[in-house]
Amino acid sequence: MIIVRSGPGLIIYDRGCRLHTYMLRREPAWAQHCKLRVDCSHISNHVACSEGYNPYIYRSTKYASSAQNYAFANTQVAEQCNSALKFLRTPGSFMKAENFMQYTRTFLGLRNMRKKQLV
Repeated sequence: MIIVRSGPGLIIYDRGCRLHTYMLRREPAWAQHCKLRVDCSHISNHVACSEGYNPYIYRSTKYASSAQNYAFANTQVAEQCNSALKFLRTPGSFMKAENFMQYTRTFLGLRNMRKKQLV
């Protein structure tokens, strides 16, 4: 028996077009439930990609009803999270791997709690 779990509803990635091809070749049953987009800061470099990966077209009123609350998703969230991780570099260089992993989990957990309180 093969159990297929459906994928997340939306994946926003700087190379979402290539990720989509990769997923369809390796996990098509899982990928069929995913929507992929290229984030706003990288879409200008994707001139040969389908317009379906462009997050800007889903912000128009024509597509807003079919976007399922993803129309105005923050496509920069991964870049913002990565920029926050730079603060772990210095203290992490003085820790063992196990301590660094716990430190990182705590850092991200507290950051997520703070973000949830702001919403």
